Amino acid sequence: MMRDLDLARVRAAAAQRYLTEIGGMCGLPWTGMALPGVSDEHERHHGTVQYAFASADFWDLPILAHEFGHVLEGSHRATAHDGIEQTLDFQSLVKSRAVEFGRDERIVREYLSDAFAVYVAGPAFVATQLLISLDPSAQPTFDPNGTHPSDSRRAVAACALLARLDDGSSTPFAGVAAVLRELWIAMASDAGVDLAVADALERDLPLVDSLWDELSVFKSARFTTSRWAAAADAASRLRSDFSILDVPIGELLVAAWQIRLEHLSGGKDVDAGLGDRLLTFVAGPMDELPVPLPAGGWGT
Repeated sequence: MMRDLDLARVRAAAAQRYLTEIGGMCGLPWTGMALPGVSDEHERHHGTVQYAFASADFWDLPILAHEFGHVLEGSHRATAHDGIEQTLDFQSLVKSRAVEFGRDERIVREYLSDAFAVYVAGPAFVATQLLISLDPSAQPTFDPNGTHPSDSRRAVAACALLARLDDGSSTPFAGVAAVLRELWIAMASDAGVDLAVADALERDLPLVDSLWDELSVFKSARFTTSRWAAAADAASRLRSDFSILDVPIGELLVAAWQIRLEHLSGGKDVDAGLGDRLLTFVAGPMDELPVPLPAGGWGT
């Protein structure tokens, strides 16, 4: 078993590499740093992303796509190159949608970051959000502190957006979204929460749809059917030989979740060691890992 310091270094390196991959796909190089923190959050002024080292592991990595979305929002303008140069002004988008749909800007920011995460991380983000990050026992129509949509509203919205990756074609995303939504409903029911208030849970879907339509500026980062196929191929290889894995981190995350969802559908979870091995694999060689310093600084 790894020492606490080594484990923190592995988690930090894996997070840093995943953020770098997302930035590269978007045409927006990640120049910040993943730092240990007490919760998943971003610091927009310093280009850092913090996440909870005490609990974060391989399965939590997709949440960083949401935090990357916050960093983009904080930069005011994000430009991606996909043929013709396009620009998305996040601040103006948030303000205009808040007025149009009568929602607090902070709520809109959370939905925008969720939409971005679904767009670039696909099923891995939605699975992590519903099965690890959100709380199915929480009051389904209460927005905590007025800053975040309720967990059930976010779950319903994420599943709806995942289905939109299909773009009207015959691809697996709508099916995965339906499975995850049913799992969420079942977990809520087990926690004594009635999600029969469908209209209330779906009240923000028009808002979320309008945000999704703006993300085409990041078309090169979209989680596509070809990426799904690469993930499926990686999943088959994961069952036998780690040494031949050569897929991007995003596809590896989806591959791992494909395997985990198969196990969960059979009533059991995957071996705990799978996530540990994959985290180490993503982090790379130990001699290249950043070392967290006591005062919160970093060495190499």
